[in-house]
Amino acid sequence: MKKLMLGLVMSSVFCAGAAQAEYQPDMSAVLNISGTVKSAASACTVVPSETAVSLPARDVKALPSQDASLPTATTVTFRVTGDQGCTDKIKANQIGVKFVGTADDANGISLANDEAGDNAAKGVGIGLYNYQNGNAPFKINTDYMVVNEMTNSFGMSLVQLNGETPEAGSVHGSLTLEVVRL
Repeated sequence: MKKLMLGLVMSSVFCAGAAQAEYQPDMSAVLNISGTVKSAASACTVVPSETAVSLPARDVKALPSQDASLPTATTVTFRVTGDQGCTDKIKANQIGVKFVGTADDANGISLANDEAGDNAAKGVGIGLYNYQNGNAPFKINTDYMVVNEMTNSFGMSLVQLNGETPEAGSVHGSLTLEVVRL
């Protein structure tokens, strides 16, 4: 009988130990990870020759159409500078500059007149012209110019918006020269 009791007690101890092992909570570990991601792209910066341009006054009746090539315009110059990677891409014709701003509400190809109020010109925008392409108009927010290592330039002029009657007044616009990788 003693052996039977001893066997019963020993089985109870093993069962209790197994039950305790099953109900122990899981122990998690935390692994902190850090690192750095580097850009393989080169760094380029557009440097305009001036930060503000004043276009000459034009007779409202003599404004060119916004989609016509323009033989004369106010010239704006800029250059693109950067690290060696940028310089290499410029030499390989892989860097351009895109002209970004608020497009006109006629054809959407010229820079809109942002001036508001009673003194604002109506039916007038600011045309941008590509000297590399026979003074053809640039389409705002779409066209870009491939840059070279030296000074780059484009033209600007007040223009009559297609389908609108221009009215005299003041004109204001804001243009961003944005680097484009080709």
